[in-house]
Amino acid sequence: MLLLRNQGGLQSKTMLWSLTSKIAIVFVLLSLSGCAQAAYSLPDFDSPPQHVEFQDFKHEYHSAPEEILSRYRGEELLFTGIEAEVVTREYLQSGGFRFRPEYRDGLDHIGPDFVVDVIGTVKGDVAGYFYIDNCTFIVVEGYELPPPRGY
Repeated sequence: MLLLRNQGGLQSKTMLWSLTSKIAIVFVLLSLSGCAQAAYSLPDFDSPPQHVEFQDFKHEYHSAPEEILSRYRGEELLFTGIEAEVVTREYLQSGGFRFRPEYRDGLDHIGPDFVVDVIGTVKGDVAGYFYIDNCTFIVVEGYELPPPRGY
């Protein structure tokens, strides 16, 4: 009789350990899949943003800045063919234009000399720079970057 109780206790401990291990594995897999889905996803749109060649936009802005501001301020646009000259944690700069990311890590995968397409909202001229905010960046041409510091 005593032998049966010990076997039952051992068997229930084994089952409990097995169940706990399976639950832990499920939690790890779910947390990893959640991170992968959120990484650099493109935003959803009610209607697609208007497409603008960046070089054309830049030339129009330099020739008629007030007209460009009145036409596009607050509009969400898709800019194509932007050559990144300066990339910081706060913005990507090409000429006098600064593109600020929607998310803090939005520029981690982009470096100088990359060519990107950007979806962003036109804000306007501030302190000598033209700002486009809430940007999502799509790399067209680039290279492998080392992982960012602090991760």
